[in-house]
Amino acid sequence: MPEMKLSSYAGFGLLPTIDRAVTITGVCDVAKCLIDAKGQSGIFLVGLGGVLTLKDLELTGGFCTKGSAVLVSGLGADSTTAVGKLRAINVKFFNNIATV
Repeated sequence: MPEMKLSSYAGFGLLPTIDRAVTITGVCDVAKCLIDAKGQSGIFLVGLGGVLTLKDLELTGGFCTKGSAVLVSGLGADSTTAVGKLRAINVKFFNNIATV
């Protein structure tokens, strides 16, 4: 298994940077699974070339200068470089704070 890089973004703690296709599906009993950062950090960091697909989740308590729950890397709309992508299907974002 390839090694995952650790994030160097302030506020994202030691979460691994997503730099390939990753899908996270959460169904806990009959309700959506809850991921709570408890206001301590961001939750996911999608790096250049990464594709994060989230399904049936609730993301709360993300706190960071940028991105709060999910920070997606990119170089702007006119860039030809591979940018990060986020696909959120049936995902609820609440009580996440980005300070910038």
